[in-house]
Amino acid sequence: MKRILLAVALAAPSVAMGYAFKLDSSVPARKPVWPAASNVVFTLGADRSGNIAAGTDVMGSLTTGLQVWEEPSGLRIDVVSGPSGLQTAMDGQNAITFADTAANRDALGEFHAVTLIWWDGNARITEADIIYRRDTVTFGDAADNEAYLDLVGLTAHEAGHALGMEHTAIQSATMFPYGGEGQYWRRALDADDILGARHSYGRALPGRGTLSGQVLRNGSPVFQAHVVAEQNGRPVASAITLHDGNYAITSLPPGSYQLYAEPLDGPFYPAALTGGEWDNTTGAGVFLTTYAINGNTLTVTAGGNAETNISVGTGASPNIMFATPSTDGTSFAGRGPYAVSMAPGATGSIALIGNGLDAVTDGNFTMGSGFSVTAVTARGMTTTNLPFAILSYAVSGAATPGARTIFAENGSGQQGTMTGALIVRACPELGGSDPDADDVCGSADNCASVNNPGQEDRDSDGTGDLCDECPDHPFVTGVCGGASSASSVGNVSSSAAVQVSSTGAASSSTGGATSRASSTGNSTATSARLASGGRESSSLEAGAGGDEPGDSNVGGCASQRVRTDGAPGLFLAALLLLLARRR
Repeated sequence: MKRILLAVALAAPSVAMGYAFKLDSSVPARKPVWPAASNVVFTLGADRSGNIAAGTDVMGSLTTGLQVWEEPSGLRIDVVSGPSGLQTAMDGQNAITFADTAANRDALGEFHAVTLIWWDGNARITEADIIYRRDTVTFGDAADNEAYLDLVGLTAHEAGHALGMEHTAIQSATMFPYGGEGQYWRRALDADDILGARHSYGRALPGRGTLSGQVLRNGSPVFQAHVVAEQNGRPVASAITLHDGNYAITSLPPGSYQLYAEPLDGPFYPAALTGGEWDNTTGAGVFLTTYAINGNTLTVTAGGNAETNISVGTGASPNIMFATPSTDGTSFAGRGPYAVSMAPGATGSIALIGNGLDAVTDGNFTMGSGFSVTAVTARGMTTTNLPFAILSYAVSGAATPGARTIFAENGSGQQGTMTGALIVRACPELGGSDPDADDVCGSADNCASVNNPGQEDRDSDGTGDLCDECPDHPFVTGVCGGASSASSVGNVSSSAAVQVSSTGAASSSTGGATSRASSTGNSTATSARLASGGRESSSLEAGAGGDEPGDSNVGGCASQRVRTDGAPGLFLAALLLLLARRR
């Protein structure tokens, strides 16, 4: 069988969505999808590998990750148990397998997981196989252990490929090609994911509209520009331009949008786009991030198409390549190009790293609606000569859940963007904010200042153990376990707070639970949890961190299409560990 290695992303000929397929002579006239309203049944092989964490509900995790796509696609997706030894083959069976067979090893290569799809001459998917690796990472529930590559989040990403979805350059999306251990919030489909699935399966909601046009530089079309429709710093959906510079963002709710075009110069790179127009191409390279109509809003109407061209300039805007939490406002650890998640009402610090940030003054960093940058606490250069700035931020307690973009504008008015780099989690079931990022909201949290998702309270006095001076004995008239105490029920004295901090139990100053949650993006998106029926999570591609962002190996997703003479095409979306360093 002849194999042709391609990079990732094909798109329909007239629509260049970030999640859409690109077209060439070897791809069907439209993007492959399952027949409408299909019942897609996957068979899970009985093999289990040693890199699945003990106690992991494999069947439940896979089912949750797959079924998150049911509503936007209109498909019914089920998983049934099967025999041992399942391997990838065009055999009419949709296999999910951990089996260590020659065929599976050959398909996996260096990847953590791969998805293969076959389609017929009418662009109807006829089969999809998902294969998981048996070594190098531990699959499990990252909500319980941040060292795990989350099986639900990984499956949600691979399931998108199994349905014909492709990568997007919006960081907050499930189909963004980079992620890491401990990220369980990507189980929630982003607006871009949902609009993409609805568009692909002809399920656009009524009364929607379109933004379309062409991106030009000096009058010539710009290929591989990322065009983003956003509202007050909240990315809604995006497109990637074709060779003729055309873009179209469909299925948008009526309203006012700002539209900008940015280069794919990190954290999303053209290497994450493969096949069709993307094969063996170099794209437009670097250009100035540019807003349509000078940053004024465009109006999308029901059934309408607002056509707008964007003329980009030559040069380089500030390029935010990495965003990573800082626990103390003065330092940070290496991290891949992953989005950062936080709760309404949260405060903290985040380090931005990238070329041109040294030309951005302190007052010219912004983070979208509901965020405020309260101070720039440190600046400098990494050992790989990348400028960095550490920002203190505050999230409004009333911040609307969803993605936000980080903006950085230099003294020449050139603006850099990191699209969807921040995610505000939701706490809709209880109301209130979640400043300690444990997904227990408002007054329901028995220890609101310290991350304690289990809400442990051994003495049942209403104060969580991590905030309780005397966790084994309720306060009784100022007495705790026979020792006098001035604290009343539910209060935490300053000495107790110091004790929590000094032991590293869960304070932001010690790298305990709260610090870990903020530094890994490890957080639950409750709205998505309700939708998918499980604890929300995400991890797409694992990255091995270096001492600093510029020195890290980051995870990526690649793709292959395998074709044999006269046989249906095969598209393989794969999860890999990139060996090349991003700088």
